Parts: sequence; C-alpha cells; structure tokens
Amino acid sequence: TDLIVALNLERLSDEEKAGFLAKMAETVQKAVIARAIATMDEAKRKELDEVMAKNDPEALATFITDAVPTFDDLTRQETLTFKRAMLTGKMPASA
Repeated sequence: TDLIVALNLERLSDEEKAGFLAKMAETVQKAVIARAIATMDEAKRKELDEVMAKNDPEALATFITDAVPTFDDLTRQETLTFKRAMLTGKMPASA
C-alpha cells in the first residue's frame, strides 16, 4: 500500500507486510469502535452488549453501522489519523 511505501517498508517480506497491515487494521478498528460506542446512549450500549454476547461478527457489524450513522466517516477519520501518526511519529491526543 501507499503507507508501506511512505514508511519505506518495501524491503519487508510479503508476510511481514501482511502482518503490519493486519496490525494497522486492528488498531484502526479499535479506535473506530471506541468512538462509535462513545456516540451511543445507555440503551444502545446495552443492546450492543446483547449483540456481542451472540458472538456473531456479521450481526455486530450490522448493529454498529445501523446504530452509528456516521460509522463510515469515523472509519475514514481514524484511518487518516493513524496514517498521519505513522508518517509523523506523533500519536493523536486521544490515543
């Protein structure tokens, strides 16, 4: 990806690149979920707990995107924040 090139990580093996990208995705996903949960009221959080208890990733994804209309925007914002942090070495204040 462009981030691998920007960070000069092209020399890594394909396996190492995949690991880096997986870690990046996990980090962004955690930040997005935290922000999404912060937008929910108590009733929605309880409903989220019930959905999570079912251990059904598809149901969880559907719930989150329905409960948080700005979910796609949050995802874009957190992805950009992560990329900027990686490129500048500066973590955001909320991290």
